[in-house]
Order: sequence, then C-alpha cells, then structure tokens
Amino acid sequence: MYKTIKRLFDILFALVFAIILSPLICLVLLLKYLEDLGNPVYISERVGFRKKTFKLYKVRSMSVVNMNYIIQQHQINHPLHPLARSFDLQSWMSCCKY
Repeated sequence: MYKTIKRLFDILFALVFAIILSPLICLVLLLKYLEDLGNPVYISERVGFRKKTFKLYKVRSMSVVNMNYIIQQHQINHPLHPLARSFDLQSWMSCCKY
C-alpha cells in the first residue's frame, strides 16, 4: 500500500512541476537556439539499471559551428556566427545572478 501511494505521489508531483516549469524550459531552449542557431538539445545514450540503454536529453551548453561537416567548438564572438555579437546568453545569465 505504501509503495503504491508513494508512486502515485511521485508521478503527480513530477507532473505538476513539469507543467509549472515548462514555460521556463521553453524560454531557455529558445534563448539557447537564438544564441547559436543550432539544436538546443543534446541527446546522449546512457547505460542504466541492468545495462538498459536510454536517451538523456540535456540543454546544450557548448557552442558549435558546422564547417564542412566538422563540428568545432567556437568562441562567443566567432566571426562566422551571425548573431554572436548581438546576443550572448552567458553574459545575460550572469547579470541575473543574485
């Protein structure tokens, strides 16, 4: 009985917070997309319990430039990036720290 109630509480708690935080998550994904016009989500396959693989979705934190199918890390003010000087998520986020 306890495990059933706990499982139900966990699912409801996660669902409520997913609904509450979804606008913030969408805003972060939009800002990351505007920062370097790439896919804002990084997908990684991980090995979990009993060696079962699963996909982990993360907001990408490293800026990239695609040059002839070679993905390279670049600086915020990289000359090949059209919006690099007009929008900088890292400096915007640092000004909002308390």
